[in-house]
Amino acid sequence: MLFPFDPPSQPEFWMKDMKFPIDIVWVSTDQKIVGVERDVQPNTYPDSFANKDKPAQYVIELKANRTKELGLNLGQQAKF
Repeated sequence: MLFPFDPPSQPEFWMKDMKFPIDIVWVSTDQKIVGVERDVQPNTYPDSFANKDKPAQYVIELKANRTKELGLNLGQQAKF
């Protein structure tokens, strides 16, 4: 799932009512990965997850551990 933010911000995500784990990827305006949380479990709610260092224009939710499968890391260019 892709979440666009205008203006860019540091949005928080949480796992309320989720039934399965996910990866969360924060992407800057120049489409570089500025944050990654891997294998976020449903039982982490009410904790929230955010990229606190840099604003993000987009946040992408992926199947848990998909970022590892794709080799996605901080600083890489995201293409979508």
